[in-house]
Amino acid sequence: MSLTNPLASLSGLVLTVVGLAQLFALIFCLSHAIRVRADAFVAAGKQSKKFWCALLGISLILRLTIADPLDLTQELSPTTNTLMGWVEYIVVDVCIKCREKEETDTSMFV
Repeated sequence: MSLTNPLASLSGLVLTVVGLAQLFALIFCLSHAIRVRADAFVAAGKQSKKFWCALLGISLILRLTIADPLDLTQELSPTTNTLMGWVEYIVVDVCIKCREKEETDTSMFV
């Protein structure tokens, strides 16, 4: 636990729990869409079975590759090579460039 951010471990735990819940829900929805008959989608007035299976399958692949939910021991940091690590890098870079344009101190972002 860090003294500067005592809730960092709690927020990491919450993000892990939410990420795993999202992953399990996605797996359940995909398996359910595969098991349901094709005419049930049409009878309910929804998209076709192929559409939902393709959408959920692509979502699962993206969730497993981009969001990286299986690496539970990895701490969130700016050097983390995940999507959120890159987003944080971009935000900090923009903040530094804005402060340089204002000609103010940028040491707080380094």
